[in-house]
Amino acid sequence: MRYFNDTLVNATAATDQTTEVVDTRQVAAITFQCSMSAGATSTGDVYLDGSNDPAGTNLTPSNWSELTTATIADGDIGLLIADPSPFMWMRVRYVVDTVGTGTITIRPKSIGF
Repeated sequence: MRYFNDTLVNATAATDQTTEVVDTRQVAAITFQCSMSAGATSTGDVYLDGSNDPAGTNLTPSNWSELTTATIADGDIGLLIADPSPFMWMRVRYVVDTVGTGTITIRPKSIGF
């Protein structure tokens, strides 16, 4: 079994953020924990996107489908779940609703083959 639990984003919540593309071809299930720092005045929405663009050298998927979304604010944690993982590639986008202060952190947890 392979596990993946790296921090993909730990940045200001005052601007939009997008994670790197996560290769989920050998992932059975994956969740993305999206947390906003306590005391934050920024609010926003996090979106889980998936792509089945063909694999290849230097691939950057360009055709994305939105799977699920959550709204996060001061001290909130949003959990985006793909079980089973239906796409070859996934990413999470944070889109600011209210510009303010704070930090957005996005961390996946997956189990694979």
